[in-house]
Amino acid sequence: MYKGYKLLYVNGSSHSAGGGLEQETIRPGWFAQRAYKTKFGISYGNYKELTYCSLLAKMLGINFVNQAEQGGSLGRVVRMTYDFIEKNWEDRHKIILILEKPSMGRIDWFYKPDNQYHIMNTESTDGNGYKYLYTTREYFPHDKEADNKQDIFRYAFVNFVDCCEIRKQENRMYAGIYHFCKKNEIALKLLREPEVPLNGGVSPLDIISYNGDHLDFIYWATSKGLLIVDETDGVDYHPGITAHRKYAEILKTWLDQHLDYAPY
Repeated sequence: MYKGYKLLYVNGSSHSAGGGLEQETIRPGWFAQRAYKTKFGISYGNYKELTYCSLLAKMLGINFVNQAEQGGSLGRVVRMTYDFIEKNWEDRHKIILILEKPSMGRIDWFYKPDNQYHIMNTESTDGNGYKYLYTTREYFPHDKEADNKQDIFRYAFVNFVDCCEIRKQENRMYAGIYHFCKKNEIALKLLREPEVPLNGGVSPLDIISYNGDHLDFIYWATSKGLLIVDETDGVDYHPGITAHRKYAEILKTWLDQHLDYAPY
């Protein structure tokens, strides 16, 4: 075990899920798998094995669970993390939690006829609000059943959703799970802090940083020119394979310095 921990848990959006690297078996015709093979000689099957979560767990010598998902919202992150803690309560002091904070406009939506949560994605309209894009249970493989329900989801969005209000709720939830974990001595590390004013009380030692700067994955990968579009001839603005590998190395060094040993 690493410092007394036996499991790494990660949740977030496509950035943590390995978005853009999906293999052709689940995203037919997508270029990434062929591009990395042709240009770098890198062959892979399950793209999840390329993520910083998987690579970091191998460096730490522990198991991992990566519940990040393409289009995942902050509400989804918090909901599923609470569920995971509850299901693994007896081992809560043996788990390292790392949470990404997805961008605004993604919505965790429960659709009662399916008795299942869905991912609702929207798009900013030049600061004047958000427009509806698409709702699905998962993006890859494609959720064909969701295609025929878009009018229902669009109606719900137009009549019952305010993205700004949802973001307020999500930030309260995000701050809440942080303080819940602190109270219960659960190792939780954040890639970004809650938004003002709810960032009060969050220890700087629990926000992953590098050389004094916060280390949100997508902003770091963009600043270093390590996106898929930078590494291949294909146009995709997710972190590339090199970004995931280097990020895992940085996280390992950071955890060596800032993660306390498991309390029990």
